[in-house]
Order: sequence, then C-alpha cells, then structure tokens
Amino acid sequence: MRRRLIVFTAATALILGSPLLSWATDAPPPAPPASPAKAAPKKPATKAAPKKKAPAKAAAPKKTTAESAGIALLTFCDEWMHKLELREHDNLEHIKWETTPEGVQGTYTAYSKEHTCKLVEGTEQDPVAKIMYREERSKKQGHTIAEAQQSTPEVIDVFEVQEIFHYLKAKGKWDY
Repeated sequence: MRRRLIVFTAATALILGSPLLSWATDAPPPAPPASPAKAAPKKPATKAAPKKKAPAKAAAPKKTTAESAGIALLTFCDEWMHKLELREHDNLEHIKWETTPEGVQGTYTAYSKEHTCKLVEGTEQDPVAKIMYREERSKKQGHTIAEAQQSTPEVIDVFEVQEIFHYLKAKGKWDY
C-alpha cells in the first residue's frame, strides 16, 4: 500500500510539475533576482480588475461505515496473520520433546501463510468479517533434540479455520 501511494504521489507530482521534483528535469535553474541598481523603472500602478471568488470546493463525501470497515480490514487482517506467525514461532520454541526408540519427537501448531479476509454482511448494524486460514499440527523428529529442531516438519493434521470478527463503529476498529 505504501509503495502504491509513493508511486501515485510521485507520478502526480511529475504530471503537475511539482517543484519538489524539479531536479528530475533538464531545465536550468532559475536566474537569481536582479539587483536593485539594475532594476527597470516601475510603471505607474493601474487599477486591477476585481478578483472573482473561486467557487467553493465541495467537501469530500464522508466514508460510510462499510467503506471505513473495508479499509481497516486490510490492516487488521495483516496484523492478525502476523500474530499467528509470532504464535507459531513461540510454539516452536516450546515443543515438549518425547523420547522414542528412534530418538526424540515433538509436535506443535503451525499456521498457513495463505489466508482470505472477507467482509460479509452481518445481521446487526456493525459490519462482520471472516479470516480463513489453515491450522496445521506438525511433527519434528530426530536422533537428538538438536537434530529434531533442524528437521523438516511433517504435517500430521490440518484444520480449516474461520474466525469471525465485528467492526466497532464507535471506535472505528475491528474487535477480537
């Protein structure tokens, strides 16, 4: 989102000829102002025509709750998936290792990187959203704990998860 905004801003500035981006043109720098001794004599002032008032700009339409909720959902969804990523890291750090005839093994919960965030029509006034992802029960094993920690995890069970959240209009944020 930030990259798109920067590109849009830069493109708009180039189109409108922004002085902030004047370094990007081949035009020579503006000449310094003439000194007072060399300045041309001033002409007598003439009465200028009265300026017309520019029409008032219309205020930007206020965003509806659904629009605000939809925009906030993108950020909320990314933050939620980041929380799951941190939880998975914590799960890996706290595996309870069991001794087996082959060495050691341990299981932990992992979360898919693929997810879907969807704004759905709720039954109440507040918008509702679903975040869908997979929760995976994974196993690591090896002859030693160090070897097991470095092993490639084996997925032993998969659960499709749908979490439902509602938007708090008064606070302007998603609640969990």
